[in-house]
Amino acid sequence: SYRLTPDMAIIDSSLCDNLPKGMVALPGIDAITHAVEAYVSVASNSFTESHSLESLKLLFDNLEESYEKGTKKSREGVHHGASIAGLAFSNSFLGIGHSLSHKIGAMSHLPHGMCCGIVLPHVIRFNA
Repeated sequence: SYRLTPDMAIIDSSLCDNLPKGMVALPGIDAITHAVEAYVSVASNSFTESHSLESLKLLFDNLEESYEKGTKKSREGVHHGASIAGLAFSNSFLGIGHSLSHKIGAMSHLPHGMCCGIVLPHVIRFNA
């Protein structure tokens, strides 16, 4: 429901300055999944596709460095990429991958981002 969509978001990457590597990697995979699912959604459009592609560029350019070194620049890049992916999927909806990931994670007590990374290649292959 769009009633759950916030009017404003504060994007402050300094909140992630002291995160352990696992808390950087798995949300990063979740953000990549958001962008990919938004891009291939049946409700995608030129607006959501451009946001998805920009998000993926930021995530691929910054996630590894954010994980390995945690630099301010890379953390900001990941934060911005994840936020832009949020813009994309909130206007095109997510797919079966996220639905499966929520169920698998709840049943298996696995982190959501990990489940997203596991199911995404299978969902892409299934939908192709």
